[in-house]
Amino acid sequence: MTKITITIDTDQETNKAPKVELLRRSVLNPDDNPLTEIDPPRVGARSLPMDWNVAARVRELKFKMWDAAYVECKGNRTKMSKLLGYTSYQTLVAQMKNTGYIIPEDR
Repeated sequence: MTKITITIDTDQETNKAPKVELLRRSVLNPDDNPLTEIDPPRVGARSLPMDWNVAARVRELKFKMWDAAYVECKGNRTKMSKLLGYTSYQTLVAQMKNTGYIIPEDR
């Protein structure tokens, strides 16, 4: 494993230089799974949370965009589909139904 330390300009208040440490293996084994070998990003001594579930993040983003479009279009799903760039109203409605989306009024 190779350790690289990068020192950035000193902080004028504390007179200390922040450090960024990067760790990497020099050789990957064929059995290594890169997604499980990544160390989570760190700020100071604490680890930042990392959610690797792309499908859940995409679903969450869709719901937020659909909520915003619902408010902008006053609930008109035909206008929502045009605003969001769907080719047809039916595509939007099918995706909303398949993902379990509930309109803001019914929550």
